Amino acid sequence: MKITLQKKYLFLFFLIAILSIPSYAAFIDDDCTSNHETPSIVCDDFTTSSTGDSLALVAFYNATDGANWTTTWDLLQPMDTWFGVNLDASRCVTNLYLSSNNLNGYLPTELSNLSKLININLRSNNLTGSILPEFGNLINLRNLSLSSNDLTGSIPPELGNLSNLTSLSLAGNGLNGNIPPELGNLGNLNYLSLFSNDLTGSIPPELGNLSNLIDLSLGSNKLTGNIPPELGDLSNLSFLALPGNALTGSIPPELGNLSNLIDLSLFFNGLSGSIPAELGNLMNLTNLHLSFNNLSGSIPPELGNLTNLEFLLLRFNNLSGSIPSELGNLSNLYILELDENNLTGSIPPELGNLINLQRINLEYNNLSGCIPLELNSLCYLATVDLNTCFPGPSCQYDFSNNPNLPNGGDFLNFCNNGTGACSGSTTCTGDSLALVALYNSTAGSSWTTTWNLSQAMDNWSGVTLNANRCVTSLDLRSNNLNGTIPTAIGDLSMLTYLNLSINNLSASIPVEIGDLINLTYLDLSYNNLNGSIPSELGDLSNLTLLWLNDNNLIDPIPNELGNLDMLTNLSLRSNSLSGSIPAELSNLTSLLRIDLSSNNLSGCIPIELNSLCYLTTTNFGLCGPVPLCQANFSNNPSLPNGGDFLDFCANGSGECACLQVHLVPGTIPTGIYKADISVISDGTINNGTNVNFKAGQEIELNNGFEVILGAVFCAEIEACF
Repeated sequence: MKITLQKKYLFLFFLIAILSIPSYAAFIDDDCTSNHETPSIVCDDFTTSSTGDSLALVAFYNATDGANWTTTWDLLQPMDTWFGVNLDASRCVTNLYLSSNNLNGYLPTELSNLSKLININLRSNNLTGSILPEFGNLINLRNLSLSSNDLTGSIPPELGNLSNLTSLSLAGNGLNGNIPPELGNLGNLNYLSLFSNDLTGSIPPELGNLSNLIDLSLGSNKLTGNIPPELGDLSNLSFLALPGNALTGSIPPELGNLSNLIDLSLFFNGLSGSIPAELGNLMNLTNLHLSFNNLSGSIPPELGNLTNLEFLLLRFNNLSGSIPSELGNLSNLYILELDENNLTGSIPPELGNLINLQRINLEYNNLSGCIPLELNSLCYLATVDLNTCFPGPSCQYDFSNNPNLPNGGDFLNFCNNGTGACSGSTTCTGDSLALVALYNSTAGSSWTTTWNLSQAMDNWSGVTLNANRCVTSLDLRSNNLNGTIPTAIGDLSMLTYLNLSINNLSASIPVEIGDLINLTYLDLSYNNLNGSIPSELGDLSNLTLLWLNDNNLIDPIPNELGNLDMLTNLSLRSNSLSGSIPAELSNLTSLLRIDLSSNNLSGCIPIELNSLCYLTTTNFGLCGPVPLCQANFSNNPSLPNGGDFLDFCANGSGECACLQVHLVPGTIPTGIYKADISVISDGTINNGTNVNFKAGQEIELNNGFEVILGAVFCAEIEACF
């Protein structure tokens, strides 16, 4: 289903829930009178009939301590003035929205008299008692949300009569008993959440009939038995969450048929048998969480086909065999946890390809052999440098408690000293020549701390070597270097860290630095460098920090810097850069700091830079304490308002005109997305994100659009400019 908001309406709504499009379609459609014939039922205020809607609401008010609601009703006023109540042209109640409103009490049977109800949202209150079986008579109901209350008793099988229902959320209560197989009759259902209750028994195979289901969440209950293979028939399913139960048996290979699946969470159960190779067919999967089960056998190499995977969590099982080298194909992987198994064999060098990792855990296995040199590319995980990783759980590694690895798997010692590294054919005989070239071109004999060129490289100040005697780090900051950076610097092929800041370097930045593909940290700030920024720096795909500030650099900022999607820190301030700000910088969504201040930049601010507006917040969940997150475009006289990025983010001031914004599938960052004509979205707004769509004529929310629990979403149709 696609939702289109058009210019004759003004919509402003906030969704703080896990929503799929069909679950709130009626909520944002206020055209309740279209195609409406003369009603056969009149639900007038103060009707004398006991079935009157007003009397049903008064009964509900009394049963839930209405006088003490957060926002209460004035019962002397007409129903259409009552908070959270919507009526149709016949004055029948169609929507009842009273979430988070301090409702205390029970659901009276009179609610079932509201025969025209389309949406009931009473989540996050203090409701007790049981769910009314009579709700099964509300045949127009599309959305029933009673989650996060204190409801008890069983789920009424009568809810299976609600053939128009698209969303059923009963999560976070104390419901018990079995899941009624009658729920399998809800052919229009998109969203079913029974998470965090006390439900028992098995998962009904009838749920496999819900052909339109997108999200199935049954976790944190007491469910037993096998996972029904019929769930493999849910061709539209994107999220399958069954964690925290007592499920047993094997994982059905039929789950490999769920081609639209994004998240598969089966952790904290008693599942056994092997991991089906068929899971390697789930090409859209981003999260595979099978930890804390009794799974055995080897890790299927087919999992290496899951190129969109971000989380692979298989810890605390009984897996055996070697780690498949194919896991090195998972270029988008953030977390890899294989600890607490019985894995054997050597560590595949292909894991060194996983340069997006924030956590790798291989501890408590029986791995053996040496540590591949290729894993030098993961040594950033062994730091607590805020420029690459936050301290604590954000960046982690653990290879320990593998008795047959060198030093039991001491990865930090490997990174710092090369201890336990595999001997290989890789040599860096040219590195010493490159360093001598740097020494000669920067008056090395006059450095504050100089080198004795008759000594070995590992005795030279600021130089770090790996086990193959390749230079991996060069730190000569504040060392009185005078001269130019030689082109031979590009020969240091294993270099990951280069800091030549606070010296007297002059001339241009060598384009050969763009050859240092392992580089994660480049700091040339506080020198006298001139010329333009080499576009070749955009080839440094592993770069997390680029500081070129306080030099004499000129010309426009290269568009190619927008390719540095690992970048967390970019500082180009206090130069003489000119031209417009590249829209490609909007791709740098890992940024924590960007500073373009005190230059000669001009033109408007690209609307695409809304994707960086999270840098203007002080939301600790995103950025931690200030000044960890920063954005500074100030002191550019030819930019609108001198480069006031906060005003751009808050009000759109100085932005470039845009007719249409199309947000493709993927995560939508915090920001305001504005267009003269239309905003179109297929993306996802995640927890902790604040997103505002503004369009002059229409907003289209396509099938893939989703707002996750804890997000704030606002949409406005207005003349934006």
